[in-house]
Parts: sequence; C-alpha cells; structure tokens
Amino acid sequence: VPEPEASFYPMHNIREVQVLKGPVNFAHGVNAMAGSVNMLRKNPIADSFAEFRLGVGSHDSVRATFDAGTGTEDNRGAARVNGLFSDAESHRDNVESRFVAVNPSFLWTLDENANLVVHLDYQDSEVTPDAGTPLLGPTRFTNSRSASFGESSDYSEQEILRIMAAYERSLSDSVTLRNKAYYTDFTWESRGTVFAGFVLYGLGAEATPDILSRFRPDLNDEQEIFGDELELAINADTALGENELVLGGEFTRLTDSFLIRTPAGTDLSVSSGAAFPTAVLPSVPDNAGDAQTDIYALYAADHLELSEALSVTTGGRVEWMDFEDTSRG
Repeated sequence: VPEPEASFYPMHNIREVQVLKGPVNFAHGVNAMAGSVNMLRKNPIADSFAEFRLGVGSHDSVRATFDAGTGTEDNRGAARVNGLFSDAESHRDNVESRFVAVNPSFLWTLDENANLVVHLDYQDSEVTPDAGTPLLGPTRFTNSRSASFGESSDYSEQEILRIMAAYERSLSDSVTLRNKAYYTDFTWESRGTVFAGFVLYGLGAEATPDILSRFRPDLNDEQEIFGDELELAINADTALGENELVLGGEFTRLTDSFLIRTPAGTDLSVSSGAAFPTAVLPSVPDNAGDAQTDIYALYAADHLELSEALSVTTGGRVEWMDFEDTSRG
C-alpha cells in the first residue's frame, strides 16, 4: 500500500518487515526503482490474549505499548487492538517528542473459503525539530551536545489516519482471489530553523563569528491516498519447483496540497545569546502546490522456487498516469 511522505513510522503494530532489493516496478510501480519495503501488520487471531510493555530510559523517556485481542467461540470472528504512547526529551536543549497511536483491527470469516480483514490506524505525533549544530568552516561551532540553536517555538505535528480492508477468497486448491482497498489521510504542520550561516566581523585572521543567520520555513501539508488492488494468485507444482503466478490490476489516487512559507527568522548573537529580527537575509517567495495523480496499472509476477536457496522472480507492469497541479496550471 502506498504511504505518504511521513517522517515517523512507529512499529508497534508491525509483525514483519520485508525488504525487496533491486528494481521491483512490476510489483509496486514506477517509484520502486531501487527496491521497496513492505510492512505486514499484526492481524486478529482467534485466541484471547493481552500484553502490556513499559519502558523508561535516559532523557526522561517513557514508552508504553499494548496488544490485546479476542475471538468468537465459533472462530468466525476476531478483534485486535494495538496501542502506543511515547514521550521523551533529548540530549539537545528544548527538543522533545510525543507519539500516540492506536490500531484496532477486525477479522470476519464469511464462509469456509472467504475472509475479510479491516484495519483502522490512527497516529498523532508532536516533535520539536532539531536544527543541529552550525558549522564554522569545516568544523562545528561548538562541541556541546546540549546546545540548541533553533527557535524556541519550532514544532512539527503529524496526524495520520489509515483505513484498509482486505478480502480473500479461495476459488480452488490452487487459485485465490484477493482484493485490497485502502485510504490514508495525512496532515503535517511544522516550523523549523534552517541555518543560513555566520556573519563575520573583523578582517582576515581577526574575523570572528558573532551573528548566526537563520531561516524559519513553515509547512502546511495535507496528503490523501486511496485505491483498490485486485489480484488473482495461481499456485502450481512444476517440474522445476513450486510456482506462484500473480495477475493483478490497481487504481491509486494521490492528492497533495501544501504551502511552504519562509519568513525571515531571527538572527542569534553568539556572544550575548540575544535573538533579534534578521537584517541580513532576503525574503523568500512562497511555494505552493495542489496536485492530483491518478494511476491505473496492470501487472503480472511469477515466482519460482527452484530450491531452498534459489528462487527466480519475473514480472511486468503497465501504468497509465494522469497528473494535474491546479495551483500551477
């Protein structure tokens, strides 16, 4: 399932991560030129269970996760919920982070050959962007790990809602029909500090840094992704080994509406620690976009297990893409 451009991805509800190296465009589209990462969620199971974990660490960090589920007596339904809370400071002054997430999921066995799984995933994060340590020539300006050169009001807030429904029906012992529908809504508001460099006072070897000039970009971004993927999987034992052929079609719509403003930040006097409106940096024009991309795809992939140590995967994919940015014509 395509993902928005999020900076954080908590792993509390993930049971397995698959990394496909090399070009896998036939499986995941034109963006998978160098590989792809597939994260498999924790699905509901028939057993009843509950698990809670709590961890504390340096920088006043606290992390708590829970995982609980139950099933019906006739094993025709199950429910599961994963949750996360995390709060921590940092080695850097005034840099903090907080994460809250919950992922309820449900399984229905429709009949002996079909089932439906639904996931609802909500995540909210508040993080102080870390501007880092400025460089003065080839060296760091200070060796202090705690020194903060960002603005005190810097922030980054992300909110993500994911909804996914996966339907699977066994048509025979060797043929399976799969359909997956998904929707993601992602909002990101942030303001951070970007260093523009030092203003030097004096001449030649006597020049000393005194003023650190800083930009303060503001981002307001909203992304939506929804689509549907229909697949037919055919398994067969051949003379060369076990073979799986997947034939599929997919529709995906991605929308991205954003505005980036870069007002003049405040300059920082290194000698006194005082901040004041910049008198050095020019204004930067706003950057905005309101884009929509529709992707229609047909694909085929064949996986042949020649032995426990050797397998061969081949495939092909055809995509039709329609892109429009109404803010730029």
